[in-house]
Amino acid sequence: MPAADHPLPHRHAEAWPPQPGEIRFAPAKALWLHLHLWPVVILGPSRIDPAAMAIGAALCALCLCLGHSVGLHRALIHQSLQLGPRTQGVLLSLAALTGVGPVLRLMDVHDQRDHWQNQPACPAYYAYQHGIFQDLWWNLHCAHHPPGGQPQAPLRTADHYRSDGLLRALDKWGWALNLLAGLALLAAGGPELWIWAHCGRITASILGHWLVNFAAHRHGALDWTIEGAGEEGRNNLLFGALSMGEGWHNNHHAFPHSARFGQAWWQLDPGWWAVCALRATGCAWGVREDTGAQPRPGGRRRLAAAR
Repeated sequence: MPAADHPLPHRHAEAWPPQPGEIRFAPAKALWLHLHLWPVVILGPSRIDPAAMAIGAALCALCLCLGHSVGLHRALIHQSLQLGPRTQGVLLSLAALTGVGPVLRLMDVHDQRDHWQNQPACPAYYAYQHGIFQDLWWNLHCAHHPPGGQPQAPLRTADHYRSDGLLRALDKWGWALNLLAGLALLAAGGPELWIWAHCGRITASILGHWLVNFAAHRHGALDWTIEGAGEEGRNNLLFGALSMGEGWHNNHHAFPHSARFGQAWWQLDPGWWAVCALRATGCAWGVREDTGAQPRPGGRRRLAAAR
């Protein structure tokens, strides 16, 4: 079906109107963000330190690339590569240190979002018929609770993953790991390092994770289309490389089990470079690179993109 003839030509899922109690304020989620945001806003302007800011940026990139993008998203959630137990432990610890959220909870949200976005209609929380400020409030301050009687998306974390001791520990104590990291940075470099390498790192990770996810579903190229899916990712030129390759989201929707998100030579994918480095050193194997093969069932390249 040509994109212009699709019942949802903008490829945004038809959103079910929120029901009372469906989208609820999540105090712990909001508090975690603002505990790290406001020290940067209030103290940061008077504590400008280029070295501390550079360290914070490097730690943020390291945790987001190796931890969140490679260890959690590509390896654990999509099983696109295999890691040894030590390597997996290191990468998932880095994922916890992003401060974006408990690892098992992030897997739950990912599974829920992917399930509903592959339907013609889905709860408003997972659709993108709303604007950026609505999405900022919902995703950074609230949680979705399907009302009674609404069908539930299947979750993989209910059995196999919850039996993993490391995942359970990181899910329960990730906040404490971040607290210890913050104290270590404070002791090593004083208030400036704590502000920029701890509070700034976590704030940038949370806001960046949300912003890239929003932008990569609202703005960018639709090179691939998935029949029957109401919501499709976009290949976002601005955030493609800045997000460790996560911004090539249309490619990822078409090839969800591929460890490589960037397909064209110019689609820079730092997460894929990290996967290649892990494979070269023997830390990763069984790497799936499906971008040159047949896309997922129902997926096809759009004619406009083929030209």
